[in-house]
Amino acid sequence: MKLTIDSAIAAVVVYLLAFVSLPFIAWRQQLLLIAILVIFFIRYARTFIGQIRAAVVIPVMAYGIYTFFASFLNRNQPDSFLLTPLIFATSIGALFLYMEYARIHNQIESTVTLYYWMTLAICLLNDALAVGNGIGADGNYLLGNKFPASYLHLILAAFAYHRYVYRRNATSMFTIDIRFFALYAYAVFACSYFGCNTAAVGGIIMGVMYCFQRYLLPIVRRPLVTTVTLLICDTLLLINSAIISWAPIRNFIVDNLNKSADLTGRMPIYQQWREIINAASWHGVGMENSYAFSMQITGAADVQNGLLHIILSSGCLGAILFLSAQYLLLLHASHSINASFLVMAYAFIYISIVEIPFDKVYFAVLALIIYTASSSSTYKQSTSLYRSYKENCR
Repeated sequence: MKLTIDSAIAAVVVYLLAFVSLPFIAWRQQLLLIAILVIFFIRYARTFIGQIRAAVVIPVMAYGIYTFFASFLNRNQPDSFLLTPLIFATSIGALFLYMEYARIHNQIESTVTLYYWMTLAICLLNDALAVGNGIGADGNYLLGNKFPASYLHLILAAFAYHRYVYRRNATSMFTIDIRFFALYAYAVFACSYFGCNTAAVGGIIMGVMYCFQRYLLPIVRRPLVTTVTLLICDTLLLINSAIISWAPIRNFIVDNLNKSADLTGRMPIYQQWREIINAASWHGVGMENSYAFSMQITGAADVQNGLLHIILSSGCLGAILFLSAQYLLLLHASHSINASFLVMAYAFIYISIVEIPFDKVYFAVLALIIYTASSSSTYKQSTSLYRSYKENCR
């Protein structure tokens, strides 16, 4: 079913809140966007509230509410600004509420199509400005610094796979695959252009997983596998920093990623993981205070690790709620999961070894996994790129 004018406006607002952080949309504008969504939900409450799946929405809202609560407990800190966690919690909650509305009204496919075109347009605009004007005086592109700019390009690659490979239509397979390959190559090149080598390697990992997803999907779609993978990735360098001294890994870091052997100063941070966890305790220091505390403990602006950042911001309890929310969401969709966006989630997990990608955008990726799985009966079964290539050669 096509989007109505009201649902299209709501979809755009959700996208601006959850998928991107445009510099001209400051907290006042974000509050206005949230108010628009509140009006939308109140107006159409009767048409979907009674059919909302609590098993999907409650874990997300529980994590969002606790994130705000952790910041509230630290409201006396110098850098405390409670609107930051409030907007975060409201944004991810509104994202899943809107996707529930779209599911109930059979508008998931139309919403995903809209998000694909918006992502493509914003990436092209960002890159045109980056090439024409270079990086801004504040060190940012239209989409922010190199990290959010690169992450959105990787999401574009996931949208392209979903549209041109996973979701079959009457167009020839050769044409469909060429479109995906072009956008995928563009996304990885953009990551390299921005100087975000970690995201570029994440894009390469996505490509490998797409090629072999026919064989990998039965394993990686299991929620427990995803959770264990995240735990292993994000604790590997914390617990065993000696792994960097292994020659193949050391050479890969220095020669391929163009980083120093200590991961550009990250290893001294990881060696203080006990001090970071002790400072965080159960409830954390608040997401808006985490950077100041990181500077005090490690001398670095952030802790350079996805899970460790959540622990510092929201405490051990917040990390448990985050992992539980991810597990329950993936469990809900595990039987009909969409490889297009699951692979994107695994790329984020890889990136989280040395970066902090578990923000609103990660929940947007989880939402795409859940809701495209919910509507997967409208799509044909996905096959790997390798199998698609073989079919075209016949």
